[in-house]
Amino acid sequence: MATKAPLNLWLELTEACQYKCRFCYNYWRETPPAGHVGMSGPTADNVISFLQRCGAAYRCVVALAGGDPTAHPDFLGIALRAAAVADEVTVVTHGGNISAPQLIALSELENLTIQFSVPSLDVERYRFLTGSGDLGQVMTAILMCRELSIPVSLSVVVTDLNKGDLTAMVDLAAAVEAEYLILNRFLSSGRGVLYEQQFAISAAAFEQALATAREVGRSRGVRLLASGNNPDIRQLKASEPKLTISTRGEIRLCSLVSDVVATLQQDPGDVVEQCTAFWQSSKPLEGCACASRL
Repeated sequence: MATKAPLNLWLELTEACQYKCRFCYNYWRETPPAGHVGMSGPTADNVISFLQRCGAAYRCVVALAGGDPTAHPDFLGIALRAAAVADEVTVVTHGGNISAPQLIALSELENLTIQFSVPSLDVERYRFLTGSGDLGQVMTAILMCRELSIPVSLSVVVTDLNKGDLTAMVDLAAAVEAEYLILNRFLSSGRGVLYEQQFAISAAAFEQALATAREVGRSRGVRLLASGNNPDIRQLKASEPKLTISTRGEIRLCSLVSDVVATLQQDPGDVVEQCTAFWQSSKPLEGCACASRL
C-alpha cells in the first residue's frame, strides 16, 4: 500500500481565550472579547466532513487551536470527533482551564497529544507574560496528563524577557517525558506589537538561547524544535502542506492573515494543489513571516 502524503490542518475552534498573553500573535486579540467568534455546530460538521475526505488521500495531522480551544463550549465533542477521522490530533492550549473530566475523556484517545504553551516556570514572570495565568493550574494539568498517559509536548514563545528560562523548561520537558520542546521566536504581531520593545529578541540572541537549550537537551534526552528561524520554511510548507481553517470555516494559508483561499466544500486535492503552488512561488503574503522570506 502506498504511503499517504502528509497534510497538516490547523483548526481555529474559537477566537476566545481565558488568558491575555502579552506576546499573543493572533491579529484579533485587540478585538473586545464580546466580538470573538467561536466555530458553530454546522461549521464543525463541515470541518469533520472535510477531514474525512482528506483522509482518503492524505495522512492528516490536525491541531486544535484558537484562541484557546478549551474556551469553545463544545471543545471535547469536537476533539473526539476529529480524533475519530484524523491520524493524529494535537490540542494546542495554555492548559490553565482544561478540566480533569476532559483530560480523562481525552486519555481514551490513542492518537491525541496535548501541547502546553508555558512561557516561564517563574510564577511571577508567568503571570506577567500571560496577563493573568496561574502556573500552578497548568502544572496540575501537565502532571495529570502524565498520570493518565496522555502524551504531552511543551511550547515556549522566546522573548528577551524569558530567554534565560529555557534550561528550566528543558528540565521540565525531561521530567514529564515530553515528546518535544518547541522554542518559538517572538513575533511582533497581534497583542505582541504593544510589547515589541520589551520582548523583541535578536536573531543572534535567539540562536544563543537555542544553542544553550540544545546542549542541555542532549544531556537530558529532550528533543527540541525551533520556530521562527527556518530560511527554508516555504519549501517545507510546499512539501508538507499546512492549511488553516478559521472559526468561520474559511481555509487560509496562514493563521496570521485573513485572506481566504478556499472553502470546505472544495475537493481537498484541489485545495492542497492550490496552496502548494503558492508556497512554490515567490509571492508575498502580507502578515506572514514565512511568506515574506524569499
